[in-house]
Amino acid sequence: LARAARLATRATDRERLTITATLAARRDERTLQAIAETLVVRYPAEVEGYVFAGVARINGGDFAGALPLLERAVAMDSLAFTGERARCAACEAIRSIVTAYQHLDSLGEAERQAQRWVRLQPRSPEAWRTLGEVLSQRGRLNDAFAALRREGELDPSNVAVEPTDIASYRIYAGDYEQAEQMLRGQLEGVIESQKRDAHWFLALS
Repeated sequence: LARAARLATRATDRERLTITATLAARRDERTLQAIAETLVVRYPAEVEGYVFAGVARINGGDFAGALPLLERAVAMDSLAFTGERARCAACEAIRSIVTAYQHLDSLGEAERQAQRWVRLQPRSPEAWRTLGEVLSQRGRLNDAFAALRREGELDPSNVAVEPTDIASYRIYAGDYEQAEQMLRGQLEGVIESQKRDAHWFLALS
């Protein structure tokens, strides 16, 4: 990230703004909104500015205000759902739309948006993961686990994190004992990120 920030000074204006916006988003910095708004004003035909602007609104707590910006990004980059582009800005936007509705306590709409993503990209592991997350929050554990299994089928390399996901779903359902057993098993693993996640969900449980 530090190297990207240094090299950004040599880039074109649009690339510099895109790089600095990415850095601000990764670091959760307040500067993101100003950078994103500059991208939208200077390059209104570029989808990245609208995605960053929507994410900045979410980070600032303006969940409803983020939705029009993110929907604009989905409309502008709809071809990305075909999987023929290296980066899918529309996918990032629709994931953020789901997040915004989750924060608005509108889980029904969050589910509809996640289902929309699955329809648009039926072979996207991230779309199925997002759907499973929302279904678990709605208390539909069997459906959530089915979505999680589908994610694993589409991305077998990601199957190692599945126990933590299942445990988090059980926490939503109030099944703390089963969740704790699974999470304590994760603490015996060798992957630090899994241990960190297990500690986090144990604390929540």
